[in-house]
This record gives sequence, structure tokens and C-alpha cells, in this order.
Amino acid sequence: CKLAKLTKRKKTVTRTYGGSRCHSCVRSRIVRAFLIEEQKIVVEVLKSQAQREAQDIKSKNRREKRDALKAGKSDDKKKSTDKKPAQKKPAASKGGKPAAKPGPKR
Repeated sequence: CKLAKLTKRKKTVTRTYGGSRCHSCVRSRIVRAFLIEEQKIVVEVLKSQAQREAQDIKSKNRREKRDALKAGKSDDKKKSTDKKPAQKKPAASKGGKPAAKPGPKR
């Protein structure tokens, strides 16, 4: 056996797991780690897209409600011009409630 006569320095290869793993095992480990990291990134991107879509739907619903309210108010303005203006209530006295008495100091 040729490897038995070689020194340890010559038996190893200068890469990760050089002496204990073959090149195909090291390659598959590297590819697996890379794919796992890519999958994490894909999941994160999908979550952010779903969040953005949900936010867009909410803002669209808000706009539709606001537009509906504006349309309803403009109809109310047209109707209110036909009616007589409401009478104002007399202003209440400025006194209101009497001032609170100061309590004991603590």
C-alpha cells in the first residue's frame, strides 16, 4: 500500500475535512449548507411579500371606504341645501362647575 509509506503531511489535502472526508462528501456538505441558507432567504422574501400584499389590501379598503364616505357627504350637502338652516342653541354660562378646593399637602 503506497499510503502507508507516505508521511501524514502528504496524505492530507488542503481543504476542509482534508484528511477525513473525500471531495464529494465535502462538496455535498457545502451545497447542502448553501441550499439551506437560500431556503431561509426565500421564506423571508415570501413573508415580506405576503405582508406587503396584506398592507396593500388594507390601504385599498381604507381608500374605498373614504371615497364612499366622501361621496355620501357630497350627497348630504346637496340635500342639506334644500332644508332650512338649523337654529343655534343659546350659549351656556361660562361658569360651569365651581373650582375644586385644594386638598391637604402631602
